[in-house]
Amino acid sequence: MNDLAAGYFARYIVPDVPPVGKVLDLGCGTGTLLKELLKRGGTEVVGMDINSYPEWDALRKSGIRVKAVTEKNFIPFMEKELPDTVTMTWVLHHMDYIEQERYLIAMFSALKPGSRAVVLEDAYSEKLPPEKGKKLYDDFMTLSVEDRKRVMGVFDWVANRVLEQREKIPMPFGYRTLEEWQALFVKIGFTVTKTRFLGFPEDRDVNNGQSVLVAIKIDHKIS
Repeated sequence: MNDLAAGYFARYIVPDVPPVGKVLDLGCGTGTLLKELLKRGGTEVVGMDINSYPEWDALRKSGIRVKAVTEKNFIPFMEKELPDTVTMTWVLHHMDYIEQERYLIAMFSALKPGSRAVVLEDAYSEKLPPEKGKKLYDDFMTLSVEDRKRVMGVFDWVANRVLEQREKIPMPFGYRTLEEWQALFVKIGFTVTKTRFLGFPEDRDVNNGQSVLVAIKIDHKIS
C-alpha cells in the first residue's frame, strides 16, 4: 500500500511543492511523502504527527526530522519551524469539522506570509469534472450527500483498519467537498491558487474521490 501512496504523492503532490525552502508534512504518518520529498531533493524536510511510529527511526537516520506534537503544542512548534510549505495528505478528514477549523486557523496564524499549503484529500467536486473514473463518479453522485459520506467512510475504514491494520488512525471522518474545502481555506484567510479534482483513480487502495488544493498565505489577518 505504501508503494501505491508513494507513486500517488510523486505524481500529484511533489510537483506542487517548491523545490526550495523548508517543507513540513503535517500528519506525516510513517513518512511516505517525506521520503519522496527527500528523494526529490532541494528542500529541508520535516515531519510531524500526533503519534510516533517505529518507521521514524529509519527516517531520522536518513536525515529527516520527525516529531510527535500534540494540539496544545502545535502553534509553538509551527512558530519555531516556520515552514515555507505545509503538506497535508489524507489528514484533515480524520478530524471532526471543528477540529479541522481549529488546526487550520492555528496553522494560518503561525505561518509567515508567502507560505503555502498543499492538500490532498478524500473529496469529490460538485463543479469540476473528474480527471478519472467518470462512470464511477456519475454513479456516486446519484447517492444522497449523507450516503456519499457513508460510502467514503466505509472505504477509508477498510483501508486503514483492515488492509493496513492501523490502530492509531482516528475515525471521525469529517468529509467535505472540494468546494467546501476551498471555502474554508478562504474563510480562514488563505488565497486558493489551485484546485484539482483527480476523480476516482485506479492506483489507490481507497477508492474514494480525490482532490488537490493549493493555498497561499498572502497576509497576516484571518478573515
